[in-house]
Amino acid sequence: MRQPENRGFSSNDCVLDGVWGGEWARVDFPLWKEFILSTMENISSQDAAAALASIDQVRSEAAERLTTPWWYHPILGLLAAAFVVAYTIGGTGVMIAVAVVYFLGLGILMGTYKKQTGVWINGLKAGKATWWTLPLVVLMVAGMGAAFYFHAEHGMHWPAWAAGALVFIAVNVFGRRFDGALRSQLRGKS
Repeated sequence: MRQPENRGFSSNDCVLDGVWGGEWARVDFPLWKEFILSTMENISSQDAAAALASIDQVRSEAAERLTTPWWYHPILGLLAAAFVVAYTIGGTGVMIAVAVVYFLGLGILMGTYKKQTGVWINGLKAGKATWWTLPLVVLMVAGMGAAFYFHAEHGMHWPAWAAGALVFIAVNVFGRRFDGALRSQLRGKS
């Protein structure tokens, strides 16, 4: 490519010839990008296969690292069950106290999990594993709504405790299914 006369182009610009009447046109295309693209064109199929194998290895190691401790889901289940019961039959003071304990507990669980694994995965943004979170949320809201109805309309307390027990069990079952689906997804077996 012939060099243009100096018209304010820097060494990081890539210039193309003759688009508009033989004039030089400035294109923002730094040399480092040109180097990367030209390097990418020269990668052999063996190098590409090795790079893909390396990615698979890292994903597999990440999946193994994301093993949830045995106590995580029971504690999360207790927090969620207490939240459901308190918001169904508790007074304002109880609701506020339980909400504070619930959100502090969630923060501590998230921090501990992140400290152990190095990452935190949002259950609602976890790809196909999210399908294990959605029924849990629906079950929690439906159980709380039904228990609240029976408490408000009929003065019954036992539906709140039943909903709390159901939420505790659901958190443990769906939480473990979520973990398995997430690890499988990371390994590329989803």
